[in-house]
Amino acid sequence: MDQPVKLSRRLEAVAGFFVPGRCFADIGTDHAGLPVSLVQHGIFEKAVAADVRKGPLEAAAAHIAAAGLTDRIEAVLSDGLDGIGPEQAEAVCMAGMGGYLIAELLERASMQGRLKMTAQLVVQPQSEIDRVRRQIHTIGFRIERERMIEDRGKLYTVIRAVPGSEQYEDTEYRFGRCLFAGRDPVFYRFLVRIAARDRRILSQLNDGSDAEKLREELDQAERMLNSWNAQSV
Repeated sequence: MDQPVKLSRRLEAVAGFFVPGRCFADIGTDHAGLPVSLVQHGIFEKAVAADVRKGPLEAAAAHIAAAGLTDRIEAVLSDGLDGIGPEQAEAVCMAGMGGYLIAELLERASMQGRLKMTAQLVVQPQSEIDRVRRQIHTIGFRIERERMIEDRGKLYTVIRAVPGSEQYEDTEYRFGRCLFAGRDPVFYRFLVRIAARDRRILSQLNDGSDAEKLREELDQAERMLNSWNAQSV
């Protein structure tokens, strides 16, 4: 077997959210770096590397072969989990996609019964994280852990969910309950950055629906910052 795969900081955080299991499905696998790494390190016995695009899937298959793992990792052409059986989705990852797409894929997979054997779900949305949190709850999962990391100047949120039931308040869907409760240091910098941005934009806006919405978002961020700082005293 070749040398272990070197993952980006973002994907290292994703990999670190999984606990050992039998089978792992990586949706939107690109070059299959994540499933190769997880199988190499013994986190999963086998994996499915799925992508909707033929080009990246061919690259993934070549990467899997170079790692000597063709007997343990299957490259599958699949739109989301459409081509993956429930028994292959004991653990599911969707990383590096837009939040709208992740939410849509989760909804469809749940309706198709493809998540009925899923014990752990890890997602890393690039946008619309509040939509993803809501969809996780809608399909019968609860959020167990979150972490915000910075990689090459960009902020990424990694979410781990397991089967269960819970509901958030609107502020928690936007910012995340676990990030605040865990006093994630990158999340604190994010809050400071968001509050400063919203104040700057508001100073240039006339009154209207956009300004009203932004004031509400700024108020949420400032209340979280004030609560955070009060707990630090």
